[in-house]
Amino acid sequence: MNPFQSITCGPYQTKVYYAIDSRSALVIDAAPESFDALKSLLIGKKVQVLLTHGHWDHVADASKFQQELHATLYGHPADSDWFNGIHQPSVMLPGTQYTLFTPDHWLQDNQIIETFIGAFQVLHLPGHTAGCVGFHQASSGILFSGDTLFCNAVGRTDLTDGSFKSLATSIDKLLQLPLTTQAFPGHGRSTTLQEAKVFWDNEYR
Repeated sequence: MNPFQSITCGPYQTKVYYAIDSRSALVIDAAPESFDALKSLLIGKKVQVLLTHGHWDHVADASKFQQELHATLYGHPADSDWFNGIHQPSVMLPGTQYTLFTPDHWLQDNQIIETFIGAFQVLHLPGHTAGCVGFHQASSGILFSGDTLFCNAVGRTDLTDGSFKSLATSIDKLLQLPLTTQAFPGHGRSTTLQEAKVFWDNEYR
């Protein structure tokens, strides 16, 4: 059974996933407006926030989670110039704001992160950004794919430090996982890796 719920936040309709029990919480990404939407559910809990990449629409509220809830943030060091704000103006909308932050823990490929709902494997998936990652839980067949893989689409690579060559390698890496894996992307509905393989083979092979 999938313990996660999702909310859609901000002007880019970013998906934020979360799981909660009486003492702990796990949040995937920190989109604009997500802090206010989740704050009442998270107060008093031990909160982990796993960041799939550094684009504004996925990390705009990260500093609020960190500062106001003392959440522990995880991000990949290859996206440090996104986290510290250097690249953010290229993806922000006029009139929006960003507060820089530093993740509490830097992620590495194949690292295991322990959470209250079990372990997740970190998959480094460069392409959309240099520091994109996915979070895979083999026991539940769940993958959080961020903006690397969507339903019948893949992430754009025309923004700062994007690379289609790297993205293609990352998609091939994901397709080595069991094809029954359910992928939950940063935007839109979920898909399976079987569906993703059909799309990828038809469009890019």
